[in-house]
Amino acid sequence: MVQVYCPKAAKKDRNAGLPEGQTNNHSTVKPHALMRWLCRLIGHPEGRLLDPFAGSGSTLRAARAEGLPCDGIERDHHYCVDLAAPRA
Repeated sequence: MVQVYCPKAAKKDRNAGLPEGQTNNHSTVKPHALMRWLCRLIGHPEGRLLDPFAGSGSTLRAARAEGLPCDGIERDHHYCVDLAAPRA
């Protein structure tokens, strides 16, 4: 079993992909390196990743960085439009 330790997302990770001056206030932003590792672990080039709780878009951003197709679903309009969409 491989153990991976990733600290909380750094400010650089939290705000990456957002317009200048906008900050990410989502409570559970995931570290970019961790999400990229998870996308590589479970993603398949001929498949498609689905994040049913897209939140701030950490998974979408990581999947795109890994070249994997992905879709996200988020019920909170603020998180979807203001955070996840610009970061993806």
